[in-house]
Amino acid sequence: MQINFPDKFLTQKIKSLSKNKELLDYLGNLSGLASDFEYSKHESSIALPLDKKLLKESFELTNKRSNKKLKYIFLIGIGGSNLGTKAVYDFLFLRSEPEVKILFFDTLSERYLLDFQENLKQIKSKDEFEIVLVSKSGKTTESLVNFELLFSTLKTKFKDFSDRVVVITDKNSPLDNEVKGKFDVLHIPKMVGGRFSVFSPVGIYPLLLAGVDVSSLISGAAKISKNINDYFSYLMLYASFLFNYKNSGFSILNLFVFDPYLETLGKWFIQLYAESLGKKLDKSGKVVHEGFSPMVSVGTTDLHSLGQLFFEGPNDKISILLNYLKRKSKFKLNKKTVLSLSSDFSSFELSEVSNAIYEGVKRNYQKENLPFIEFLLDLPNLKSIGEFMQFHMIAVMLLGEFLNVNAFNQPGVEFYKKESKKILKEKRL
Repeated sequence: MQINFPDKFLTQKIKSLSKNKELLDYLGNLSGLASDFEYSKHESSIALPLDKKLLKESFELTNKRSNKKLKYIFLIGIGGSNLGTKAVYDFLFLRSEPEVKILFFDTLSERYLLDFQENLKQIKSKDEFEIVLVSKSGKTTESLVNFELLFSTLKTKFKDFSDRVVVITDKNSPLDNEVKGKFDVLHIPKMVGGRFSVFSPVGIYPLLLAGVDVSSLISGAAKISKNINDYFSYLMLYASFLFNYKNSGFSILNLFVFDPYLETLGKWFIQLYAESLGKKLDKSGKVVHEGFSPMVSVGTTDLHSLGQLFFEGPNDKISILLNYLKRKSKFKLNKKTVLSLSSDFSSFELSEVSNAIYEGVKRNYQKENLPFIEFLLDLPNLKSIGEFMQFHMIAVMLLGEFLNVNAFNQPGVEFYKKESKKILKEKRL
């Protein structure tokens, strides 16, 4: 993975921020946690790609549960319980039909359940599906409701399929305590937050079951964890860059992906930055209303809807351009085009046209003096995805220190959860 900072934006102020001793010490301490397989701190999630014992549990359960008839995985989870898994899955299978298809139940939708009832007609045997319920707290309303509705729907066709259910949750969570002896269970280390859990059983087990080459994904993440010292300057410059522009009024963080298969990775990115850094109070209890407003855009599609706003609208956006270092193209325009209007593109490979557009976008940012950072993945493969995800999980931890907020809690969303349950209890009375 290559990270490029436009030279004109690397001001002395940013460089001085990147040499802050307290922040450097924090980053140094993270390096020591790469082997903390006891997960004593929230930051210990960086050890997940290196934890052979934890990874082995997912591999062993996959060997036990997979079979040649398996066609569907019903993944029930929301937020950190499914976004990382879906990012990897969509990167591979967004517009294709894999042998084992994951259906994501990540919101409450009657229409979605009606469609599922209709599709249930195609399922002939319980061996054709697996239910994976993911809830770190074990109390997630949306996930528990979807599980009950999905279970009762399947019950109309299959009498006993308890051996087709796997639960992934914290050890000794309410859900863990209830399902003991009923279903197979995999545990999330308690100190690992949901949005940092993609390399735990949360992401690893369903992806393995779907036949994904998880080893490549993990190797990319492990590369970062094992070599945090080698990424010191990149992490500090990246965090300093964002912090400096945030203090200058640039509060919107736009991940601009130049591959539609990366859009769901952008959804994972949004949760990581929004939930980690969007805080009302800082660590001292002072009201600050801190954080970025992250978004994802897809090139080249969104150049024809958002491009005008990006280039000439309010100066409040930092763009992170995500592309590949190398693109191999199997498509080439004919020397003689069908339309004379297309003659400017004749004989060019598709990758050459795409790269020209991408370079044109960069020149536009430079012309308008707009802040952007460029992340170039080595190739469109899982190793690169793992590397990108792990880099940003560590970067968010560091940004929490820059902004003096707790990057690991989410008190703002706890209120709606409590009120929702309160409303339902009142209705029952």
